[in-house]
Amino acid sequence: MRANLPDKNMFIRKSLPMRPDLVMAEWIGSGNDGHVFRAHSTELQRDFACKLIPSANLLGEWRIEVEKANVLQGATVVRFVDIQAWNDSEKGID
Repeated sequence: MRANLPDKNMFIRKSLPMRPDLVMAEWIGSGNDGHVFRAHSTELQRDFACKLIPSANLLGEWRIEVEKANVLQGATVVRFVDIQAWNDSEKGID
């Protein structure tokens, strides 16, 4: 739910704790479940799409839905790579 989404601006220019090489370079958009960012890896010299979804928005068979992206074909399709938890109670990230 949109009500569970933290402020998207708190993620810009921040690296992911579990992937310090990935820095949130740009906010792309938000939906009901989460925010999508363009993240850049200086280590790999490439961009990634990174979707941040609060745990309160992960309902039912959410993992199956995420993995469905890997069967899609097309130049604009982003492949699913990984799922990680990001918890920071001081900043309200879960």
